[in-house]
Amino acid sequence: NHAEMYRPTPWTSMYLYGGGKESEAHLPNLRRLATIMQAKAQEFSDFDFRLSVDEGGTHSEAYWRREFPKAMKWLFFSGRDDIQHY
Repeated sequence: NHAEMYRPTPWTSMYLYGGGKESEAHLPNLRRLATIMQAKAQEFSDFDFRLSVDEGGTHSEAYWRREFPKAMKWLFFSGRDDIQHY
């Protein structure tokens, strides 16, 4: 599995977003990936990870447009002290 082999470079942040209605397999796959990335965040102190899920979200720009400002704020405008390891 490529995700399990992933080694983050220093000061890497990853924000994953998914909707519960994107496809039948999407959310279970996203959650499996999130579990792997959460373990990476525990292993690498300078790797920050956040998962955001909209249970009613579909695979569409309307949902991504609502999530984009949240992702940008977390990725680029929050201090490292404010970042939560999810």
